[in-house]
Amino acid sequence: MRRLVVIALRLLLPRPDREHVLAELDELRVVKAARLGPEAADAWFRKQAIIFIVRILTSRTEARTGVPQRRPGGKTPGRGLHTSQLMDLSREVGISARTLLRARGFLALTVSCLALGLGAATAIFSIANALLLRPQPFQDPERIVGLMQGDFGNHSYPNFLGLQEECASFMDLAAYDETWYGEGADKPVFLREGANATQVSVGMVSGEYFSVLGVAPVMGRPLLPRDNLVAGGNPVTVLSWSFWQRQFGEEQGVVGREIDLSGTTYEIVGVAPEGFLGTSHRSSTDLWIPAVMRRAVEPPDAEFDIVTRADWHWVNILGRLKPGVAPEIAKPRRTVSYLRILLFAVGLVVVVVCVNVTSLFLGRLDERRAEISVRTALGAGRSALARQFILEATLVAGIGGLGAFLLSLWFSDLLFGMMARGMRLSASAADLSPDPRVFLFTLGLVAGCSLVIGGVTALRYRPERVGH
Repeated sequence: MRRLVVIALRLLLPRPDREHVLAELDELRVVKAARLGPEAADAWFRKQAIIFIVRILTSRTEARTGVPQRRPGGKTPGRGLHTSQLMDLSREVGISARTLLRARGFLALTVSCLALGLGAATAIFSIANALLLRPQPFQDPERIVGLMQGDFGNHSYPNFLGLQEECASFMDLAAYDETWYGEGADKPVFLREGANATQVSVGMVSGEYFSVLGVAPVMGRPLLPRDNLVAGGNPVTVLSWSFWQRQFGEEQGVVGREIDLSGTTYEIVGVAPEGFLGTSHRSSTDLWIPAVMRRAVEPPDAEFDIVTRADWHWVNILGRLKPGVAPEIAKPRRTVSYLRILLFAVGLVVVVVCVNVTSLFLGRLDERRAEISVRTALGAGRSALARQFILEATLVAGIGGLGAFLLSLWFSDLLFGMMARGMRLSASAADLSPDPRVFLFTLGLVAGCSLVIGGVTALRYRPERVGH
């Protein structure tokens, strides 16, 4: 009986497909024989061969008459269209999954490449999202504009005082420096408690700082303009929420207490709200003091007073626009530059990953000659094979994308830690936790990689390569 069905298949199969299909069936028969015994394997072989013959004859009848035929065990095409389409899709997904599972080495390699590459891309985007895209904890942040000057954007303190009198478009301006006395500073500031000294990150700001940002302390008061008008500065400070928790154990009576900062006694006048760490990702500020108190941290000499020198640029300036005044730029130029660099890095990583994984898919085409011949013999056209390639790419990219998202949670901390050490950033200044924007970005990477890898494989597939 087996010889008869083999002869029938040889007569019905196209000549280029004949040997591949029969070899594939015979190989599977040998596997079945080892598991189930020779008789069961021969029965399976006869059943599969008869199915081949029926489908080949059905396909030829449809091609000749143009009338869809009832398939064995199936429904007449056109009835239950949506259900049939879902069943076909489910079947094709199953075929793609089984095809990948039969090539576990290929699956592991491609998933690993995608997980590592897309994980790095997602981590870079997470950093860009945390530093540049995530909404800031300010009131109406779109109304806050940075005033840039020169290559670095800094101003002298006297220039800030002059701009306050001249800028008619702003409700108010605020000056701040939250980087010079942060982590790893050249001139560190220490909180002294008896014999113990703890380095702290200090922000030096004008009295308008909190009001321009629209940030109200949860306890006490903010710094006020009068704190910078006192000769020599008013030694008062506002603590950050995290520093209040860490250093003072959330003590409710902390307002009014005095602390020693590098030999100068300051009165605590307020505690900033939770989540507010300052205006710059370059630091995670522990406490803020009046800008003119820089003289206490870095005492001036007879010839040099950094607070009054008009040629010494050390403060940044923010302004809150008046109602009805439209901002000319949405973000400072440096922010746009950083964003472009980071997104370029993301694009470069994704391109490299797609090229490598696509090459692996293309290299596997020759290894699948027999499998594709079987499918074409069963009536699968070029579009059906293209769908299979895209489904396989989607499954691989989906698994790789899940791994990428999990790896990005670690990669983002690692990469930002390297940035912090190399650029004097604060490793705690950015919230790198994933948000919907990161989820959508990862999903977009998976979808894009699926289409590129599967689409290129389908376009590069040539029937003659598999004997069609």
